[in-house]
Amino acid sequence: MQNSILFLASSSQSRKKLLELSKIPFKKLFQTADEILPATNIPIEKYVTQIALQKMASVILPECYQQGTTIFVLTADTMCLDYHGHILGKPKTHQEARQMIKNARQKCSAHTAFCIEKKQFINNAWRILEHVVQVVKSEYIIDIPDEQIDFCIDFMKSMDCAGAVTIEEFGMQFVKEIHGSYSNIIGLPLFEVRHALKTLGFQKNGSHDCTKKK
Repeated sequence: MQNSILFLASSSQSRKKLLELSKIPFKKLFQTADEILPATNIPIEKYVTQIALQKMASVILPECYQQGTTIFVLTADTMCLDYHGHILGKPKTHQEARQMIKNARQKCSAHTAFCIEKKQFINNAWRILEHVVQVVKSEYIIDIPDEQIDFCIDFMKSMDCAGAVTIEEFGMQFVKEIHGSYSNIIGLPLFEVRHALKTLGFQKNGSHDCTKKK
């Protein structure tokens, strides 16, 4: 059985850790998307989907030249929606992070779009054989007391995550409710990703590196 090659085109340490914990072999690729969309009045599902596709279009593909080489490339984007219906990306200031954390006491939702492309190297170019694009929604309530918010901003690395809250590690002690996929809120819906990979023919029992370490 031929080994499959999965590449994660993401700088997210959370997504990297989720794949590692799942024992899904992968390598990392770079992508150059600016992750900025001009329109802000579109549904969040469409917003995160467009960002995930933008990342896929900006992936720097590995320099593999063996005819017939097949790879799987994964990109993803996560954003949150508060109970007011406001889309929450990463906070730009501590004050914005504080407000996002307070809003998380009401039910918020995390939306992750992921894109997987199955590609094959044919006639000196990567050709798309199949692809999957999917959005997964999960709901959560995180209750952090006012007097602990500033302390938590540093320990949860709030400035680097959508909605300014995390539900893993330090942040898990403040999680009141979760409805839906736990891993989706962290940044990658593993159940759906695993199913999509299986549908595309990914074989989990092997890995192969066709990139050179720099």
